[in-house]
Amino acid sequence: MKLSGENSRPSKLYDHLSKIAVFIYLAVLSFNISGADLVITTNTREIVLGFTKELTVKCSFRQGSVRAVSNLISLVLTHQRTNGHGYQHKVSVSSSGGILNSNFLQGTSSGIINNRGISYVKVIWKNPRDNRAGVYKCDAHGIDTLGRPVALSANTSVDASTPYIDMVALEIRLIKDVLEDLQLKINDSESIFNGQIKSILSNLSQLQTQTSNATNQLQFDLNSLKNSVSLLQTKVFASINQLQSNTSNSSNQTRTEINSLNSSVAQLLSRISSIQRQQDKDKSNLENARSALFYSSSNFNGKRYWLTRSASFFNPSYGQSTCATFGGYLTELDSQSELNFVQNFVNANGSAYFAVMMGATDEGHEGRWINRYSQTPVAHLWYPRQPDNTAGAENCSCLWKVFGFAMNDCPCYYTSNAVGFLCEIPE
Repeated sequence: MKLSGENSRPSKLYDHLSKIAVFIYLAVLSFNISGADLVITTNTREIVLGFTKELTVKCSFRQGSVRAVSNLISLVLTHQRTNGHGYQHKVSVSSSGGILNSNFLQGTSSGIINNRGISYVKVIWKNPRDNRAGVYKCDAHGIDTLGRPVALSANTSVDASTPYIDMVALEIRLIKDVLEDLQLKINDSESIFNGQIKSILSNLSQLQTQTSNATNQLQFDLNSLKNSVSLLQTKVFASINQLQSNTSNSSNQTRTEINSLNSSVAQLLSRISSIQRQQDKDKSNLENARSALFYSSSNFNGKRYWLTRSASFFNPSYGQSTCATFGGYLTELDSQSELNFVQNFVNANGSAYFAVMMGATDEGHEGRWINRYSQTPVAHLWYPRQPDNTAGAENCSCLWKVFGFAMNDCPCYYTSNAVGFLCEIPE
């Protein structure tokens, strides 16, 4: 047994020497190249807490810039916090596996391995905190033209600081300036919009008046023409009878008179047709104007509901007169089924509004609610615990978005483009 043990010693020594030789060979094959051609950049060198909106860290490598690297396999981005110990993996990209993120990345990443151009790996953090400060390191792994492993490394650092009071004051001033500028633009836009709305309503009112006058005149002309046709027909029949009785004496004259009368009748009928076409055209123009200002519901119990497409202010007189221009009035709810229909319509078309005004009021008679147009008592379709007359200033009815556009009491006067109104138009 002793002899056998002695013979085994050279064999074990040979194994150890073989392993050492392999280790030395691999160490020779795997060598580092200067990271001058491996670039790691950041969009800022300092995170000012609360002010820096974004931190971007990017590691890139251009294929061919390092002749010893024939094939890039991976780029790995790691991070060591300020005063921290050791690097933590953040994101990596490989030629075989694509992007691999850390479970705690909390940012967005991208990257690609492109052995014919630029390879990169990048991570972006929004509103970074001080835990993003520290040293960022990029490691590139590849092989050279002889198939040996190649490693490159580059790093950069990012500091973190708290803002000075002057910076905070300047930021507040800038925000205030932006808000003031926005308010001026909103006021200018509202003034222009109000002027345009008033102009449109004025034009619509004139169009309504002109259409009404033209319709009345056309109707008068039509009735006159119908009477004329009736008289002519009577005369024609009388003349025909008379002419037939005197055929033997004036047959040629009879034919001439009959042809003349028939021509007159044809002209009158043509005139009637022209007047009717004009009436149809005027009606179409009014419908087009109405559709430009309102969303239209389907028919419900012989009525339609028209919801303003946009608005910048509301008061009861303005809403009621606008609805009247199109033959209706501010909506007056009479039943639960009507409320359900109106709620569905407003939910589908008025989601931009926080309130849609209707026609009920207790203005001037607190607690006694009546409909403005019909002067009838208001049906009790209120949302639970309403009306409550908040701050003593809610004297008009509306559909309130917070309640799912249920019936609520609201102020009667608004200067907001988030308030619309609803017309009820009988057909």
